[in-house]
Amino acid sequence: MQSLYHWFVSKQRLVTFDVRVTLHEIVNVPLVSGRFYVKWRIKCPNSPSGYTMKTPIAEHRVTWEEVLSKKVEMVIGKDGVLSPCELQLWVRQEMNQEKPRNLGVLNINLAEYAREGLTTHRYLLQESKSNSTIKITLRMKQTDGDDKYKTPPLTKQQLTSAMPDISRRTKPARLKTRKLMCQVHILK
Repeated sequence: MQSLYHWFVSKQRLVTFDVRVTLHEIVNVPLVSGRFYVKWRIKCPNSPSGYTMKTPIAEHRVTWEEVLSKKVEMVIGKDGVLSPCELQLWVRQEMNQEKPRNLGVLNINLAEYAREGLTTHRYLLQESKSNSTIKITLRMKQTDGDDKYKTPPLTKQQLTSAMPDISRRTKPARLKTRKLMCQVHILK
């Protein structure tokens, strides 16, 4: 079924991409039990959505390595810039028979990454009470439509390349003490 936007947007302004999103892992989760999953949706004219598998937490880390591969249509605005197309992620925790709780959310504008090729980033979850980060790889490949468009500038997301990962911490190394011999020379 075709969406209504096909009636109002000319074919010359539609661009189709193969979008491949790899959800690697979430780290620094301040919880020790439960199963976690990601509910996702791409807010574009054809709006695909879904869920990852439910995975248990181990050592403050949840690993999925799950690939989402979808065709996404974007519209070139009248100014020549791709219109926003948001990838929305909700990280949820499920415990026993309780209602799932949100650990955090992440919104990424895919239009910003249209010419970036393959990129891998770690993002700080938004609307979260923790410093949990999610590692994502994005690959966008244009398959149809005009390639004469501009991409919006990359917004300053909460990228966390410098944030420590508490799940990878090891025991502190023992300091070896050495006796240092000092010689004092008196200059005359």
